[in-house]
Formats: sequence, structure tokens, C-alpha cells
Amino acid sequence: MRTEKTGIREAQLKLSAQRRDTRREKRVDDDVAKQAQTAAAAPQRAANEARNRAAFNARQQQHDVDQAKRGDDSAQRSANAAAFARKQTAHQQALDQARRDGAADAAKRADNVQRYEAKQQAAAQRQVQLEERQRQAQIRAAASAASAAQAGSAATAAHPSSSQ
Repeated sequence: MRTEKTGIREAQLKLSAQRRDTRREKRVDDDVAKQAQTAAAAPQRAANEARNRAAFNARQQQHDVDQAKRGDDSAQRSANAAAFARKQTAHQQALDQARRDGAADAAKRADNVQRYEAKQQAAAQRQVQLEERQRQAQIRAAASAASAAQAGSAATAAHPSSSQ
């Protein structure tokens, strides 16, 4: 059994060595293929880098031109800023005036409400007085009608022939 195990072990070691060698050869082949691919792509990569550098330089030059233009527009920018500040100030003044007017209007509205309530109370009081006068007038009218009726019946009782 030991001799069999030893034989199996030796076969396993040979297989493992072959596998290692195969992997090593594959890595070497892959490295060679990668180097060949890199070498084949080198001209294209160099052309791309040159194109990118040229585009970068063009953008830098354009940026410099834009900066120079902006420097010339500083007077216009400061005029715009001043106009904006004036506009903001005018707007703020208008808001402040509206707040003051609103406060004055609120006081005026409160005064109007008080005057309206006073008028309503006076009108209600006049209505009560009117109703009282009308009631008194009705009482007087009824009393005068009753007294006239009594006077008329007393007169007819005193002169029975004149009523016919």
C-alpha cells in the first residue's frame, strides 16, 4: 500500500509540475500577445495623444481670449451692477412705502369700522324710538277714537230725534 501511495504521489507531483509549467507558458504567451497589441496600438495612441494636446492648447488659447474679453467688459459689468443696485433700492423703497400705506390703511379701516358700528347703533336706537312713537300714536288715536265714539253716543242719547 505504501509503494502504491508513493507511486500515486509521484504521479500527482508530475501532474502538478506540468500544470504549473502550462500556466507559466500561458502567462508568457499572454504577456507577449499583450506587448504585441500595445505595440500595434502605439501609433493610434500617439495620434490620439497629439490630437488631445492640440485640443487642450486650443481650449487654453480660447480661454485666454475669453478672459481678455471679460477684462474689457469690466466697465459694462460695473454699470450693470450699479443699475441692479438702483433697481433693488427702488424696489425696496416701494416695498417700504407699501408697508407704510398698509399701516395707514389699516388704521383708516379700523376707524371706518368704528364709525359703521356707531351708525348701526344709532340706527337701531332711532328704530326703537320710531316704533315707540308709532305705538304712542296708535294709543292716542285709539283713545281719541274711543272718546269721539263716547261723545257721539252721548250726543245721540241726549238728542234722539236729531240722529234720525
